[in-house]
Amino acid sequence: MLRRIVFRQRRQQVGESVNHYVADLRGLASLCKFGALENEPAVDMAFQLESAAGLASQLASSSPSLTQPMPHTQMVGPFVGSPSPGSSQDWSEGNFAGQQGASHPTRALTCPAKGQRCKRCGRQNHFARVCRSVSASTSPAPRSPGPPAPTTIHSVSSTSRPFKVCTVELDGACLPLLLDTGATRSLLNVSTIRRLFPLRTSTAGAEDLYGYGHSKIGMVGTIAFSVCYGTKTLPSVTFQVSRHGRNLMGMDLFCDLGFSFLDYTGSAILSVSSPWQQRWPVLFDSLGCLTAFNHQPLLNEEVRPVIQLRDNVTAELRKLLEAGIINQVNASPWISNLVVARKKSGGLRPCIDLRSVNKAVIPDKYPLPTVEELASKFHGSSVFSKPDLRQGYMQVMLHPNSRDLTAFVSYVGFFTLHPHAFRLSSAPSCFQKIMSTMFAGIPGVVIYLDDIVVHGTTPTLHDECLTRVLDVLTSHNLTLNGEKCIFAVSAVEFVGFRLTADGLSPLHSNVEAVQRLPEPSCPAQLASFQGMTAYYLRFLPEYSATTDLLRELLKKDAAWSWTPACSASVHHLKAQLTSPHVLAHFAHNSDL
Repeated sequence: MLRRIVFRQRRQQVGESVNHYVADLRGLASLCKFGALENEPAVDMAFQLESAAGLASQLASSSPSLTQPMPHTQMVGPFVGSPSPGSSQDWSEGNFAGQQGASHPTRALTCPAKGQRCKRCGRQNHFARVCRSVSASTSPAPRSPGPPAPTTIHSVSSTSRPFKVCTVELDGACLPLLLDTGATRSLLNVSTIRRLFPLRTSTAGAEDLYGYGHSKIGMVGTIAFSVCYGTKTLPSVTFQVSRHGRNLMGMDLFCDLGFSFLDYTGSAILSVSSPWQQRWPVLFDSLGCLTAFNHQPLLNEEVRPVIQLRDNVTAELRKLLEAGIINQVNASPWISNLVVARKKSGGLRPCIDLRSVNKAVIPDKYPLPTVEELASKFHGSSVFSKPDLRQGYMQVMLHPNSRDLTAFVSYVGFFTLHPHAFRLSSAPSCFQKIMSTMFAGIPGVVIYLDDIVVHGTTPTLHDECLTRVLDVLTSHNLTLNGEKCIFAVSAVEFVGFRLTADGLSPLHSNVEAVQRLPEPSCPAQLASFQGMTAYYLRFLPEYSATTDLLRELLKKDAAWSWTPACSASVHHLKAQLTSPHVLAHFAHNSDL
């Protein structure tokens, strides 16, 4: 039965000769076991798909079989049986059923298509669902002039340019991956894994991924394969496993394979420079060094250093030494532990445990601005820019007399840090004071530590202010990270909020982090949950009443008793953050 279905579905292909088509029918018919009627179904097929009307007549008159030579065997019929222009043949008359232009034997008197008119092409003896007439695009009918057809954005049709597909080897199996430069992760669907790797299973722990329009993608887990492309081999690459969709090569695998984009000159495109980067190229080159300021912490003489040794040394120290960020010394009255933290990118970041040093440091009393103070300065502004300092703290040098405070030990000796140490207790206030001093007198600039926002009520005022800010940065030998700078936009992220002309609103990423938190199961988790929600206190009406029961559980010596009322309070806070209001900027000149 299966072979007969294959036989019945065999159609003459575009450009296929009649000789080749009939020969293939002969081979298929021999496997179908038609018995004494073996030739009749095959001849029916030849009549049905033979496109040349004249040849069909000759076949009918000669009662051919598949075992006899076919006349005009070198003739190639068109795949769609429409008569050519100027032809005197009218294929719409007579017993033609099935597909338009295909012959049906006259003995099929019960054919349901006999005498019916196609709603697609207007011809008789076949239905629209099997009509094979040429579409209107091949023979366009004259149209009256009118407005142009609308163009749909963010859609893909059959006329769109083809997507780029890159074929790689996953554990030796070739698989084409659709190149998606907008995807940060590479994806494989479940059906592909079951088909190519039936013995492999994915592991749980997939990330929450979102597609275009912030639609959530159904994820199953993760799976790792070795990836080979040409001579490049990656021993282990983690793919996110989705329930449906295409297999994607995201920017993670794209960059790991060493791919890059080329412009029309053949040069690699890594980022697009803005006019501001072109006007101040020195601002976006390497790490800067602030020349007009340095930092010298004050010490409490009653506190003595405690020497603690620790052998956590990596190759990253040599890179810092070559870059001039650290300096090797013979000895120091202060010795701290070296702690190595892992970055999100997988690299290592050497850190210094300065808790003992901070006990001796007298903190700087320069005040940090509050969110309310910062927000009030944005009233009326609609254009924003955010220059991003390249490792801002590392561009402020410590006073030579204070560098011993950052001394740490490794197996190759003692080192001190030249720039600011991240965890030095006096660093934040000192950095804020330096930045406020540098930009004093420039309107339209708001600073919180190393976050700088330039704003203006009009593009012209904004550009004037941004020009003055970049001039100041250049004069003080500071540099920016061009990949993270944002210029002349209507919304930016600032100190955990989304800043627009309308006001402040919580960051969507922070709200999602709160939504993903499970119900607290101990006082430590409850304190962490309250700390995260309290940061957005101004968006949570009646916060004190809602968290009254939760605060009781955090009191000293209070017994832990999680009740349904406590659970309801947590869900209520999450629901309020899901659709928060926009907090308008305070206007100083408004009537109270």
